[in-house]
Amino acid sequence: MGLYCVLFFAVIILNFFLDVIRGGKKKKLFLSLLVLFVFSSLRADYIGTDYPVYIGMFNDYGGRDFWGLLYVKEPFYAILNRIVYFFTDNYVGLAIAVNLVLFISVYIYIRHYVDEKYWFFIVYIFMLNPYMFIQSSFNILRQGCATGILLFSIPFLQEKKWIQFIIIVILAAQFHNISYVFLLLIGVRMIPWDKRLFTIVLAISCISNVLLRGSNYLLQVLAQIFGYERYLGYRSSMLDMGPYVVFIVGVVIILLLYYEELYENEKDKFLIDLYILSLSLLPIFIKNAQLYRVYVVLAFMSLPAVSYVLRASRTVMGKKMCMMVNLGYYSYYLVFMGAFLAKMVLTDNEQYTPFVFFWNT
Repeated sequence: MGLYCVLFFAVIILNFFLDVIRGGKKKKLFLSLLVLFVFSSLRADYIGTDYPVYIGMFNDYGGRDFWGLLYVKEPFYAILNRIVYFFTDNYVGLAIAVNLVLFISVYIYIRHYVDEKYWFFIVYIFMLNPYMFIQSSFNILRQGCATGILLFSIPFLQEKKWIQFIIIVILAAQFHNISYVFLLLIGVRMIPWDKRLFTIVLAISCISNVLLRGSNYLLQVLAQIFGYERYLGYRSSMLDMGPYVVFIVGVVIILLLYYEELYENEKDKFLIDLYILSLSLLPIFIKNAQLYRVYVVLAFMSLPAVSYVLRASRTVMGKKMCMMVNLGYYSYYLVFMGAFLAKMVLTDNEQYTPFVFFWNT
């Protein structure tokens, strides 16, 4: 756990140091993500819950004929493995390649959609959300690649360029089939969202959370279509707790109270809508750990919307409210990461703690 704390403090200190020497916001963003990238990519090969699966796939795809990989499920991920294996049979090479896709995409996405005043704020959220940083770059490697690709679909979704959007989704699905789920965002984009609709979705989501009791009925059809029936047996997310659901409901209600002030144009509104929708559906998503991974992708897509909330708190709600919003976000993600790491330590989870670099194994 110590190395994680060192990493987080290092990124914060780096930003303060660059502020002092006036290093520039672009340099701060790049170096912050670079530090996280290096830390994640140079980990020991047993860090991450699914590491045996990915090592097995790496060795399997690495020994196959290149053109034959075009016919396997998720062929682009298989081809990426084969390319890396051509240069090295060290699993670290695959970690570097996968994280390049994810971190470069996140860097471009933040640069494009987030005002530079909020870049560190967004990096902080990315860094201290264990499902965005640790899980997506340590563990769910295929989804990490797919997430990076899916971020490039947002401009087409905003502009309602459906063909280009579908092409990006299909491309992402060649890394992870679950990407096809995000074709549903076409329907989301076409709906004229307002406070009433969000309230209805939130109510249905909360009722479902109570009635399902950890059941996976909502996942059955998707799992069978995409060939992931084994995920039906996944337990609920560690966040499936009554107090957490109440907290999320409170957050959504606050966002809806200031809904019209959170966006400045139609494109901003879509990202705000996506953010509120993802939170409104969270009581359902946490009923199954695999379904929660869909929310993780939506959380990546919603990063700009979080900066819009902070912007609105600064320009509309007043200085005191801005400070409260800042404190709320910073505190939540600090507690979130702290709770995640504490659970790993208390349960003696050797797949995440202690963190080990590959040269120490």
